[in-house]
Amino acid sequence: MKISFTLSQMKQFNSLTADERERFITTCETLSQMPDEAIDNYEPDSQSPAMVAEVHAGMKRRVAAARRRRSLREKQAPAAPHCEAPEPLDNTLTPAGEADVRVNVDESKAKAAAWVRTNYNRFVDRVVEVIGMLGNGDVAQALTQTWQTLTKAIYDSITPLIMVAESFMHKPRSARRVPRTYDISPELYAAMLGA
Repeated sequence: MKISFTLSQMKQFNSLTADERERFITTCETLSQMPDEAIDNYEPDSQSPAMVAEVHAGMKRRVAAARRRRSLREKQAPAAPHCEAPEPLDNTLTPAGEADVRVNVDESKAKAAAWVRTNYNRFVDRVVEVIGMLGNGDVAQALTQTWQTLTKAIYDSITPLIMVAESFMHKPRSARRVPRTYDISPELYAAMLGA
């Protein structure tokens, strides 16, 4: 956890002896690397400067505030989208004999999907601007139409993946540390494409 000091604390620090400064710095380094639970249970050393108690009290307030925010976010988390993928299944075949669509999601892939959702149209438009350098001739129109048709088909095809990634990102942070695999039936995937 990052530790910041007030001007008043810096003045107090300057008034400490060299030994007290060393103990203060060592203690602050230790505190900054502690997990939240350890910060709650930490008891300053009796030989530590009084400033350590001030810094520790500030850290405890920040930890408590972070917990309140986390609890509030979990209570107010939006309901999972109606198209959330089912829990992973074993590698069985669907009744129609087709293999399930396997989707592997981790936090970095989910963030990439969010980036694509936000920036895809902007990217498509930039390429159209570059094609516009050809003017309004037949070649430019054909290229533009081909590009837009192709990129729309790609975006429509990856939209279900983006939806699965979004449902993954709605999970609490602790649940997102572990990658998840979703097996989606081809019928559900096709329905998601049509959504």
